[in-house]
Amino acid sequence: IALKQTLIQEIKELERVKPPTSHENRVEEIQTQIKKIRKENAIKSAAKKMEIERTNQATESAIQETRLTGIVKWINWIKIEPYL
Repeated sequence: IALKQTLIQEIKELERVKPPTSHENRVEEIQTQIKKIRKENAIKSAAKKMEIERTNQATESAIQETRLTGIVKWINWIKIEPYL
């Protein structure tokens, strides 16, 4: 009977005392989400960089170097003084 009463007392005491809330699972979940977001951002950045490079290559291939197709007869040289 004494053992039963002590066990009942321990159960009541444990029910009264709330267990400390563990935020470890929530922290791990948030860290996992952060890692996922970083990976997604890295993928998006790489795709955007590739698109920019592709656009630059297309632009560079469309640009032709300057060529003279005639004779230069006169060049005006103008010197612009800085405004002080």
